[in-house]
Amino acid sequence: MIYVFAQLEREQISEATTQRLAAVKLAGKRLGQKPLSAFQVTKARELAAKGLSCRKIASQMHLRKSAAYNVVHEKGFYQLSHETAKN
Repeated sequence: MIYVFAQLEREQISEATTQRLAAVKLAGKRLGQKPLSAFQVTKARELAAKGLSCRKIASQMHLRKSAAYNVVHEKGFYQLSHETAKN
């Protein structure tokens, strides 16, 4: 019986969270971390060209490891901004 109530509560929390996130998006606010600046992207790519690992780049520049990886490997947002900068 306790399991049923726990499951119901989980579903209610999940639904409420989904509704709040939808409201925030509708209000035009950006969810998640801010993108890196053009200077940070350029600097990270320069360090990668010098042979530094993504982990060392992240540590040296005080970035998230995933952000450093995405910049160096041109993934996601950084791929789009990099391609548009070429054109």
